[in-house]
Amino acid sequence: MRRPRPASAGIVAAVVALVFAVALGAGTRVAGAATPPRISYDTNAGSLRAAALDGVVTATWMNRSTYQSLSGGTIAAARPGAHGGSKVIGSDAVTGATTFTIRDAFFPLITRHGSRVVFLPDANASGPGDRDNALNSVWLRDVAAGTDRRLIRFKDSDRVPLNLAISPSGRVVAITHGNDQDLFSWDIWTARTDRHRVRRLTHDGNSLYPSFAPSGTKIAFTRKDGQKPCSGSVWVMASDGGHARRIVPGTCTRTLLRPVWLDPKTLVAWSWGRRGVKGLVTVDVPSGAVAPLVKGKVMDYSVSRALGKVAIRLRGGAVSLVNLRSHPYAVTPLPGSEPHGFRVFAAGALELAY
Repeated sequence: MRRPRPASAGIVAAVVALVFAVALGAGTRVAGAATPPRISYDTNAGSLRAAALDGVVTATWMNRSTYQSLSGGTIAAARPGAHGGSKVIGSDAVTGATTFTIRDAFFPLITRHGSRVVFLPDANASGPGDRDNALNSVWLRDVAAGTDRRLIRFKDSDRVPLNLAISPSGRVVAITHGNDQDLFSWDIWTARTDRHRVRRLTHDGNSLYPSFAPSGTKIAFTRKDGQKPCSGSVWVMASDGGHARRIVPGTCTRTLLRPVWLDPKTLVAWSWGRRGVKGLVTVDVPSGAVAPLVKGKVMDYSVSRALGKVAIRLRGGAVSLVNLRSHPYAVTPLPGSEPHGFRVFAAGALELAY
């Protein structure tokens, strides 16, 4: 079974751009910068950029996947191969130089200041030496040691790993295991990175988008009833799956997806209505109160607690930064981010989602 992908015009455009980039050939362009890179994003030219918070681009790479992550000054992204597979390449986000390569890999979430990468197998299930021809596992790379370890291999062939999240300590990975193509069913699992221990946290077929609290003892997630448009609600459970409770119910006026912890009492979530994306909101966990954060067609976002910022990607590709340490929250466009694209990642974020 192929790994599910969201059916959106943005993804289609990104894929077309990548094909165009492959035709041109891969390359790296590097520019100097006085401040370190904190944001990474794709463009409609099939390239990937790292930039400082003032918008200065530190490095650009051609022929890279739109799904990428940035931590400790290192960016991780997949480079498509000629026959449907890919490998994840780690690069210095200032010089553009390659720092490591992971064969047969895709969808990397780099963490622990660039020392570890959680990733999925690539999309080629028949290549020589393939690590998982079922495409149904999650792996960990120890960058310093140069070793890979399989964290979990799922047996349900109708589902595959989707969204990834890692705990602040780096010891636990949460995975959405599901199907976005025809079953529209998902559950959340966790796997330890320091020893072999796997847990299935939900059994309802409706749970996805996990995010660990700053303490690592709780997980926020979305509970959605298949394709029902009004069922997106925000829940919180203990990190072992116990004591699950609903924080905000979903309605046809407002469904909430992808809750991400900002601080011990606050979540940032994607707000959708009858006509599509409405923007981002904050959710007060103790009271369930919802407040607007950003209004508009937010196509992707990434929350960095360390930076105190949310990086957002708007329809059309523009990147903006939300300063969560200002009152009221200040939204500032990132200079030079006009190229159309779909994805954005803020340095140190702990979640990567389809």
